[in-house]
Amino acid sequence: MSVSQIMSFKFSGMLKNCTTGSNSPVISLYAALRKFSSTPILADRYECQVLVVGGGAGGCALAAKLSRKLGQDKVIIVEPADKHYYQPMFTLIGGGMKRLEQSYKPMASVLPKDMKWLQEKAKQFDPKNNIVITSGGNNIKYDLLLIAIGLQLNYDKIPGLVEALSIPNGKVCSIYSPKYVEHTLKCLRQIEKGNAVFTFPASPVKCPGAPQKIMYISEHYFRKLNKRSDINVIYNTALPVLFGVKHYADALWPIVKKRNITVNTRTNLVEVKPTADVAVFENLDKPDEKFELKYSMLHAVPPMSAPNELAQCKELINEAGFVDVNKSTMQHVKYKNVFAIGDCSGSPNSKTAASAAAQSPVVYRNMIATLEGEDLKGTYDGYASCPLVTGYRTCILAEFDYDLNPLETFPVSQNKERYSMFVLKKSLMPTLYWNMMLKGYWNGPTMMRKIIARTPMKITKTLHPRELRTQPVSSSEQTEETNNIVAKPKDPVHVFCRIRPLPSDGDLSCVRVRNSTTVILTTPDLVLGNKQGIQKETQYIFRHVFEPETSQQDVFSAVAQPLVENLIRGRNSLLFTYGVTGSGKTYTMTGDTRHRGIMPRCLDVLFRTISDYQAKKYIFKPDRLNGFEILSEADALLERQHEMNQRFKGALKRKDTDPEIASQASCDLTPLRGIDEDNMYAVFVTYVEVYNNSVYDLLEKGNIQKTLQSKIIREDAAHNMFVHGVTEIEIKSVEEAIEAFQIGQKRKRMGHTVLNAESSRSHSVFNIRLVQAPTDSQGEQVLQDKCTITIGQLSLVDLAGSERSSRTKNTGLRLREAGNINNSLMTLRTCLEYLRENQQQANAAPRKIPYRDSKITHLFKNYFDGEGQVSMIVCINPRAEDHDENAAIIFGYI
Repeated sequence: MSVSQIMSFKFSGMLKNCTTGSNSPVISLYAALRKFSSTPILADRYECQVLVVGGGAGGCALAAKLSRKLGQDKVIIVEPADKHYYQPMFTLIGGGMKRLEQSYKPMASVLPKDMKWLQEKAKQFDPKNNIVITSGGNNIKYDLLLIAIGLQLNYDKIPGLVEALSIPNGKVCSIYSPKYVEHTLKCLRQIEKGNAVFTFPASPVKCPGAPQKIMYISEHYFRKLNKRSDINVIYNTALPVLFGVKHYADALWPIVKKRNITVNTRTNLVEVKPTADVAVFENLDKPDEKFELKYSMLHAVPPMSAPNELAQCKELINEAGFVDVNKSTMQHVKYKNVFAIGDCSGSPNSKTAASAAAQSPVVYRNMIATLEGEDLKGTYDGYASCPLVTGYRTCILAEFDYDLNPLETFPVSQNKERYSMFVLKKSLMPTLYWNMMLKGYWNGPTMMRKIIARTPMKITKTLHPRELRTQPVSSSEQTEETNNIVAKPKDPVHVFCRIRPLPSDGDLSCVRVRNSTTVILTTPDLVLGNKQGIQKETQYIFRHVFEPETSQQDVFSAVAQPLVENLIRGRNSLLFTYGVTGSGKTYTMTGDTRHRGIMPRCLDVLFRTISDYQAKKYIFKPDRLNGFEILSEADALLERQHEMNQRFKGALKRKDTDPEIASQASCDLTPLRGIDEDNMYAVFVTYVEVYNNSVYDLLEKGNIQKTLQSKIIREDAAHNMFVHGVTEIEIKSVEEAIEAFQIGQKRKRMGHTVLNAESSRSHSVFNIRLVQAPTDSQGEQVLQDKCTITIGQLSLVDLAGSERSSRTKNTGLRLREAGNINNSLMTLRTCLEYLRENQQQANAAPRKIPYRDSKITHLFKNYFDGEGQVSMIVCINPRAEDHDENAAIIFGYI
């Protein structure tokens, strides 16, 4: 009886006992394994077209490609592990930005379904006879062999290191093994003073940037916990350089100097004495010279080598012990039916997951060509990528080839620290890995580079308009800078038009919609006063025109939903509604009981999106200077207890809520994508009005009848404008936000005019700020690091309506209010006009934007400097009587 028959017989016997409940764990395991066609198999002899040895990144990617091409059971993979780790995540785990459980999945879940999986180690290679023998004694005969068994970690090669790593709460850590990686964060927390030592061994290393990535992250961690001054950060590397590619090394040296990090090259760790907290190093230029270094924390990178199984087959390996392949084709130099991919290959590229991705299409094409008896078609250029994380929000994306020349993908200088590259490393790359690379669909960024290379625009640097005004440059430098400016959108301000229904069937309309972007304004006889009936038509083009029958949901989806997506991504957006009195501005922004407006819909979709990732209340606390602090759990609890008896205790009550507004709390919207599952979120709101060119806090503490005190606008440390001393409320639900809004509504200046019984006499600004920060390695608490905070802002502005005193019959106070409203709207028009001109004519000297002429424009100065998305909905009352006001409004804002 064969081994497989014996196993089948045993499992069948176990299944017979299921009615009695015996052996249920085994039956559950058996049932789980049966879900996968790539179930581990046991037999004594196999034959296959392709044998893949190793289930790492390269092995899985090639197995997926080949099994799709060759069909069912043509590919066998030999891999002993039951978990597949995304190892590039280990650096982030060490710094507390990811959790270990996020870095792995069951091996069976990532292997292709059309192949067979033998869960054993490859023990012996016999390339002459095309046979591999496994640790279980199984013989596998192949037509083609792919070796993808990675590197071997040799912790035991350094005396004392394994012992030091095994000490509970010890001072030695290493991010290179899932066994030790979580202890790294513990070491960061434990150290208070002394030497924090980071090493790089005298051997090939997988991801050679990782040893200094964890150093930069650790140094940042020390700074933010205010203990950096007591800790010496030391990087001892066996390499003669900081980084092997000069283009990026030149960028890294200023960083280590600025952060006062000691770098010792040609220095190799040879022994650890854990009882004395001493590391012993040798000078590689003088092998007999050794020295001891006392440590309070030691991050040790073990020496690495090709696995021992390869060393036993001298015919397969080169002098360094790696599979001896042609560096261009990845085919073995002697055995033409043997290929290698990833860290175990002898190709002289940097050993990274990105290298394996770039090698995978080359190896695949060449293996298929070999099977079909054709010439090899693929060529590998040595592409490697190393996202050099330099802190909790910055990263330098190094990309290079065999010759260590930059081979960059993006149209920016990648040898600079960038937040965008950090997001790429932290969030996008894991998604690419699990969903595309392991399934054989991601071949590296080669195609992306080719597409960008065909783009005629040269983009290397973006200059802020303020930089263009103030930086003195020579004529030659000015020409170069001008050529390198990123071309900005021709219409950075998105202007929409919404037409309200006519108040009555007998009203005459002066507006006609030509198509989804065009409005025609007609001068009717009633307004023109021309007895001959001659009419003048003017055509205006918007980003989109919403006709009278357009629903509130359609307006939200087209205009506001992209702004909420910006908010979730930590970006700033500004949305105005503007029009003549009675044109539907407030209805568009707020809505009514049956037709919910933009504001409640924004809040609803926001809370639905972050519902599972909200931080506990008062974990984030406004610092009164437009920023936030992160409180400990204990401090936040005290704040919650204090708040219950203090500010807003009586204000935020359901009884004060207008039923017509509160009923808008639920809009049944679908959550948005883009949430970072490693972050915690909190929502804060403010509500202010600009009345007679003064700013008032509508949520200021006190009763509704209290006379409000005007506030001043200030600039924070990041040059963002804010209302100083404004009340900022943390809200945990849409209902709380609506209640806060309603409190402000009761304080807002309203007045009666001939044209509108309840006319807004001020501009109102409802500000939503979304604060987010990463959690610790357990995903339970927000990291106590203010620099990890990301703040996005969405400002919803309901502008007061433009008025003509000849029609409103205003006098006295109302006339003064109308004058201030019209003056501020004129300033807003001018600022938007200049903003558009500056961004359309980037090569010309920018016009000075007069944002200080009005408080409403001063508050949003940053947007007029080109920072953040600005959108506007021009609301039109199509009545013929409003023709002149509509014409003035439209002309000024498109």
